[in-house]
Amino acid sequence: MTGETQLRARRTRIKILRAIAEKRGAARFSDIRNSTGLSTGSIYYHLGRMADFVGKNSKEYTLTAQGYRFLQEIDHSYIDNRPAQMSIPQDVVEDQMPSRESIGRQSMKEYMWIIPYAGIVAAIVAILQVNSALGLPGLDLDKMIANASLISSLSITGILAAAFLIMFRRRIIPKGIKGVIISTVTVASVVAVNLIVFSGLYTQIGVISSVSYATELISNASLISSLSITGILVAAFLVIFRRQIIPGGIKELTFPALIVISVVMVNILVFSGLGAQVTMNQVVY
Repeated sequence: MTGETQLRARRTRIKILRAIAEKRGAARFSDIRNSTGLSTGSIYYHLGRMADFVGKNSKEYTLTAQGYRFLQEIDHSYIDNRPAQMSIPQDVVEDQMPSRESIGRQSMKEYMWIIPYAGIVAAIVAILQVNSALGLPGLDLDKMIANASLISSLSITGILAAAFLIMFRRRIIPKGIKGVIISTVTVASVVAVNLIVFSGLYTQIGVISSVSYATELISNASLISSLSITGILVAAFLVIFRRQIIPGGIKELTFPALIVISVVMVNILVFSGLGAQVTMNQVVY
């Protein structure tokens, strides 16, 4: 691991140890998850690498003497207040560590959010396809662009809102004012950039007299919009990861990637539909 990755892993493990210590040295898995906000897979991963610091009985994870000594080295306020009966031999600890099968089942549950999210994206894509196929005959250019701008903004807002709600529910992003601000600013920034691109497109198309050139402008606007939205979302998630608002892990990396892909795909479909409508109606400028 790189130095930065090692530092992030160390901070994550300290979080887990402190969560157990706050429960008088014995915490259930749900206590650790609620206290740290980490994903199930991330907690299992780090617990599996702290056998010297953390033991396990039938229901709880417990701090070993070495675990308390480690916490005391970084914070002298910690004291070893474990009940005596909680000390467990290392061979028992190893036997009671979660099996690969149980970790696998937990991981599958962690990815169940894909089903509702995919359903929402699929519904939006279907609506966009119907809108493009209908062609909305008789609309003026300004109404076509306004319609596409509205549909694009609503679609992107819907996808991002659904994504952040799932992230809150799955505890990928911690609940609270910080999480609300992050999600709100991200959605507002993406929608604002999208509206600016449509506004510029309307200004450019309004001074030309060629349908073929109009479709070229629409393609260019689609590219600019997609790149801008991708840049905003990537920057937002990089800040989130950098500030450790979202812990590192496969699930945490997968969801942001799917969000970016979904939003850009919907954005391209909207511009594609606009181009098809302009061509279908043979608007004269």
